[in-house]
Order: sequence, then C-alpha cells, then structure tokens
Amino acid sequence: YSGIGPIERAVNSRGEAAVVWVTSFSTPDNANLSYFLPGGSWTRTLYFDTSGADIVDVAVAINDNGIIYASWRNATGSAHGVTKFDGTLATPDVLGAFGATPIITDTSISIKVGVDDQNDALATALYKNETGISFAAIQNESATLGITAITGSQLPTAPLAEHDLRVGPNSIAMEVFVDGLGDVYANFFPNLAPDLPVLIETQSSIAGEPRVALDDSGNGMAVWIQADAANSEFFESVFAARFDGSTVTWSVPVKISTLAAAAKMPDVDFDAAGNAYAVWAQSDTGPDSIFSARYDVSSDTWEPPVSVESETQAAKEPRIAVNGVGDAMVVWIQFNGVNDVPYSANLVPLP
Repeated sequence: YSGIGPIERAVNSRGEAAVVWVTSFSTPDNANLSYFLPGGSWTRTLYFDTSGADIVDVAVAINDNGIIYASWRNATGSAHGVTKFDGTLATPDVLGAFGATPIITDTSISIKVGVDDQNDALATALYKNETGISFAAIQNESATLGITAITGSQLPTAPLAEHDLRVGPNSIAMEVFVDGLGDVYANFFPNLAPDLPVLIETQSSIAGEPRVALDDSGNGMAVWIQADAANSEFFESVFAARFDGSTVTWSVPVKISTLAAAAKMPDVDFDAAGNAYAVWAQSDTGPDSIFSARYDVSSDTWEPPVSVESETQAAKEPRIAVNGVGDAMVVWIQFNGVNDVPYSANLVPLP
C-alpha cells in the first residue's frame, strides 16, 4: 500500500473481530474491511464503499450474531453510506447512501454506526452547516434505511464539531459530542431513540477527539483530550468520565494520562465485568508511542498508563477492542521505514 488512512475496529463476546481502514493502494482511495474468527486468521480484504471517490472516514460495528455494519464517507462529504455484512463476508449488502434522501442536503463531516444483538443498527452523521444539525438513520433488519433528524433539545446549542457512537447489545446507545465551543456532551439513546444531551465536563479549555464505550449493563465510559486548565497546562491530556446506567448520571472527569506532552486519538472499550481499557498516542521524549490505561470497576480507579509498543518510529491512531473475557486487542498505524502500516498488540486482562 502507498498509504494507510483512518483505522477502526470492533469485536463481539465470541471473539469475532472486524477492522476497517482506508488505503491508497488504488485510485480512488478505498474503504477496506477484514474479519477475524477465533482460532483462525484474518480474511482477505474487501472493498465496501460505493462512492467512486476518495474515502476519508470509516467506522464498523459487530454484534454477537456476527452481523457487521460498516459506514463510509468520501473526501468531499457528498457521498456517505452504510454497508451490512452477514458474517460470511460473501457479498456485502449496500443499504444506501444518506445523501439519497432530500432531508439531508449539506455535506457530511463524520459518520458513525453501531448494531445491537437484535440486528437493529443505528448510524449518526454530522453535517457542515450553520446550525450544526446532526442526523440519525435507524436501520432495522427487515426494513429499509430510514432517516430521522435529531434536532432542537436533543442537541447541544452550539454547532457540533466531533462525535462518536456506541450501540450496546440491548438496544441502547450512547453518543458523545464536542461542540464548536470545545465542550463535551453526551446523549443517551434508550431503545435507539435520542434523549437529552448532558454536559459532562466543565473546564475552560477546549476539548477534542471524543470516544465512548458501553458495557453489557448499560454503563458507559467517555474519553477525550483536553488541556488541564486547573493546573495551567498547555498540552492536551486524556480525560475520562463514567456513565452509571442505573442512576443515568456521569462521574466527574479524571485525567488518566500522566506525561507532560500532547496526547492524541484516545479510545476506550469495556470487558464483560465492566472494566474499561483506554489507549492513546503520546510522546515519551521521542516519537509518539501508544499508551494504555485500565479502569478497575471494583475499586472505581484507573491504573497508571503503560506503553504498548517500543518501536522507534512514530505511532498514531490507536484503537482498542475488548471481548467478554477481557482479551484486549489494540491496533494502530506506524511507519515501518517505507510505508505507514497497521500494527496490533494484545493487552493482559484484569484478574
């Protein structure tokens, strides 16, 4: 490959995994998917976008039935869609492009997708317009792709800049936003329908790059980068906040990175016991490396971060997926002396 672009991952409780990424192997840049079965190997790469233009944004989800949904967006935001795979990867089922319906006329800036164990999927997209409106498309197994606008009280008041989405097994979802003012909001989706947004951090510094995870009990964990204004820091650290599904409340955010250098591209996931694993890229006196920290649900604390890899070249764009027994896989992009290529590593589960 002449270049590797954004990479995303998903894993289910059976240990089946799916990874999507963008490559510059051909013209235009393609969205790619590979699938992993426990005890087996990764499948051949499949192209799954239909835009005919360069792809810059991909996302993927897999449920415990082996159903995979992948989303894509082209470089101009003029085409975007969701593709379904039945687990065999024999023939992808292209569900359709968001832009095909008149309700959406603006160019998209991001698209995310998730699927529950009833095979119902939820995709949300952000659009570049003056009001910052977000749209959600809900896909049922037996229905056609439908478009529903999320507007008014269901959104923060400022235009949206970034977001992430996660769908749990029991038809609940969580989306986190960063708005144009740099504030972090969360929106809970009981029964895949949006609730009211909640501001989950109150620092004066600008936040970015939010990610969210859900466990099987409906608890959530959000991570993002933000300068620690309380300590007058001028570099971004990784912060985390936990959502308690039983009380429907968020914890006070805590800083989980410790180095005095800018953190980038955090990600987070849960195991079945409710422990969380976070990863990010950050410099440790040299090129950016990949770091990980673990949240222990029994003590309600984060462990100190550790380095995941020890290569001499800069690493970037880490993503983590954890299965039901706590086996965690991290994937990231790193220069090998010739090209940017994907790497992976397994983390030791919490006892």
